[in-house]
Amino acid sequence: MNASPPLEIRVCGRFAILRDGIHQDIESIAGGKPMELLKLMIASGGRHIHITHLYQSLWEEADDEHAKAAFDGTLWRLRKQLDIHEALVLKSGFLSLNPEVLILDLWKFELLAQAVDELGRHHEYAAAESTAILATHLMETVKGPCFWLEPEYSWVFALQNKFRHKYLKTVLTLGRLLESHHIELAVRLYIAALEYYPEAEDVCVRLINCRVLQGLHAEAMMTYRCFQHILKDTLGKEPSAPLRQIIAMLLEHEKPV
Repeated sequence: MNASPPLEIRVCGRFAILRDGIHQDIESIAGGKPMELLKLMIASGGRHIHITHLYQSLWEEADDEHAKAAFDGTLWRLRKQLDIHEALVLKSGFLSLNPEVLILDLWKFELLAQAVDELGRHHEYAAAESTAILATHLMETVKGPCFWLEPEYSWVFALQNKFRHKYLKTVLTLGRLLESHHIELAVRLYIAALEYYPEAEDVCVRLINCRVLQGLHAEAMMTYRCFQHILKDTLGKEPSAPLRQIIAMLLEHEKPV
């Protein structure tokens, strides 16, 4: 059996680098441009990225000659800090992360999202255990918003928005498949999603419906009140009319539709 790659980089939550399962304090040592280069590579897909894009993004005010020289030095420093030269492959002007020696949780998430999307489009063939396994893997892989608490670089912001949309879509698709056979797992999935994205109303609605189906009306109301409070404090808004209608029905002891 092949051994797991020695390096693991996590961005689905707090940024972290692990070697053989042990957290490495590389960011505080390397810091600055080497870590920015690594994060920009990840935000750009991690594979086959033209170096012109990298050095023009990181050294916007420098001319190409000086930016390229700065890039070369930064790449050397990053390789030294990762301590595995082949983790970064430079070929014909394109730079890639090497999946043979490096695991990126964002790649794992993309594969999970693709599998869930496929399952959602052919839900009549979805096996209960398959959906449960996918949900477990998703919760193990995603530990928070992408690049959580990172500086507000434009390229980080773009990836964060893309990740948020795909993650919530994946949660909703998978959650609906789980509700009929593994409702507790669906609840756990929805709670995790609301922890990371507390303003996600579609997820809140599904969680409330699950609580009602479980006969846990008090928990359903608590979920709504918490969501209402967060929405008002962060966005100055009230929950949508459909969600308020569900709550009105709940207060009248009717089953939400």
